[in-house]
Amino acid sequence: MSTNQVSYNVGSANDLASVFGATGTDRVNTLLQLANKDYSLVKDTDTSAAFQLAVWSIMFGTPDSSGIYTVNSSTFAATVTTSGSHAIATANDWLKDINTDPITGNYKLTYLSDGDCNYTQDMVVFTSAPVPEPSTFILLGAGLAGVALLRRRNRKA
Repeated sequence: MSTNQVSYNVGSANDLASVFGATGTDRVNTLLQLANKDYSLVKDTDTSAAFQLAVWSIMFGTPDSSGIYTVNSSTFAATVTTSGSHAIATANDWLKDINTDPITGNYKLTYLSDGDCNYTQDMVVFTSAPVPEPSTFILLGAGLAGVALLRRRNRKA
């Protein structure tokens, strides 16, 4: 394999949780709470950066005694610039009340890792969960039954 190509393994939320050991399930559940509450607010570079900072804070940070994560509690460094301060403030706002939010199932978490290669950063991808729709065949069947019933009535009349 060339160093310019990376093959990712596609995993689930459980696979991601196992990477972080004892705290993995709590971290993954907190990620899902973040996605369900705030992912739809990601619309520009500031909110995109804020969401990334919040994800890193959850995955690599240490919550305070009440279970709240902040960007400052993380093992990575965020340099504050005039433009970056808004992203950090937004991330901390999103993180401060995250434990009160339910996991609604609006987003599915997919974990992408490069296995043991360590060429790249593992990724967490959130995708919209499919919206349940009525079965097309049930609707088609009900429509055909209605047409047949109308034809039968018209013949008797």
